[in-house]
Amino acid sequence: MVFNRIKSFLVNIYHRDESLISPDTDIRAMFKEDPEIGALELFVDAEDAFGFIMSDADMREIRTIGDLVRYIEERI
Repeated sequence: MVFNRIKSFLVNIYHRDESLISPDTDIRAMFKEDPEIGALELFVDAEDAFGFIMSDADMREIRTIGDLVRYIEERI
């Protein structure tokens, strides 16, 4: 469920290629134009969608889609 929702954000909001999204996908690499801002926007969307707040330190540690999914699943 969480993975599919994150994947949906990436495809529908950020217009990323669905075939390139897997748990091993590097979040910042998906946002070539501005990796840190792109990742931050995705994290904020995840916070809003799942109802939690991420610390700056946690945001820096999360590298892949799988990392983000595990982080969310531990908090919801």
